[in-house]
Amino acid sequence: GFWLSPFASFHDYGVMEAEILYLVGVRPVCDNRNVVSDVELIPLGELGRPRVDVFIATEGIYNDMLPTRMQLLDKAIRCVAGLNEKDNPVYTHSEAARADLERAGMDSSRSAVLSRARIFGYPPGERAQWAYWYYVLRSGSWEGREDLVQAYLENVKYVYTEGCWGENAPEAYNRH
Repeated sequence: GFWLSPFASFHDYGVMEAEILYLVGVRPVCDNRNVVSDVELIPLGELGRPRVDVFIATEGIYNDMLPTRMQLLDKAIRCVAGLNEKDNPVYTHSEAARADLERAGMDSSRSAVLSRARIFGYPPGERAQWAYWYYVLRSGSWEGREDLVQAYLENVKYVYTEGCWGENAPEAYNRH
């Protein structure tokens, strides 16, 4: 799994984003100003290894500061998730997630979208949840790690994928 922070991205010029793209088997495409503006699939023969599935958690401020980078990461993952080829766990995990979500009662169109999603974080416009940071800063106000985990998980299950951008999707978060 990856945790994306805009400050890390600014500091290292997008190394983590590049790592995510390479793991899933996609390369960045630059425009005439040498700015990454799109992504393209690396053919499996050229990649020379199996693709790797990913899970991405984002800070709320990443969503606000780098939405186009999130959209490109989502596009890359969706591209690979729809590619039925040998050695593609992104595809096989997406298909399994779709089936599981439908068995749990989700309609097929929503399950198709959420099964390919891999980016989750805080709701749109929120930087973080106050209760989580309250607990972190006041070590005597919580009993154990479970309190911190619960405070965090109550707020980070918003999905960022085309068709469900910024929607609460706990079933998809839990499944992935």
